[in-house]
Amino acid sequence: MFRILSMDGGGIRGTITASILTHIEQETGRPISDLFDLVVGTSTGSILAAGLTTPEGSGAPRYAAESILNLYADRGQEIFSRSFWRGITSLGGAVDEQYDHRPLERILHELLGNATLADCIVPVVITSYDIERRQPYFL
Repeated sequence: MFRILSMDGGGIRGTITASILTHIEQETGRPISDLFDLVVGTSTGSILAAGLTTPEGSGAPRYAAESILNLYADRGQEIFSRSFWRGITSLGGAVDEQYDHRPLERILHELLGNATLADCIVPVVITSYDIERRQPYFL
């Protein structure tokens, strides 16, 4: 049997997914990367996917689901903040990014360093969308 974990977007609501994954890890005593053969994420789900599958030096996952849940609690406001003006100019995210990418990129670099998808413990698919070309991308 091939087990796939697929996590959707939703900004700060990623805390719901992270809470469920924390419970799964606590109940099984195993990291998410041991429980699934493929991890897929969109938007905030991709943050979870990367965090749960990026290895530490020993080959174990660098972060448990609870650590990522804490990231959302501690730094979610920083990642998912937008100015009133950005909300207007992006038409609520309909024509441009809803949030400024720089805080997220800075935090991900702090947490994941120079890790790449090829480094992940299990295969990971990150979905993305090119707003200008109106095309999905699967990394």
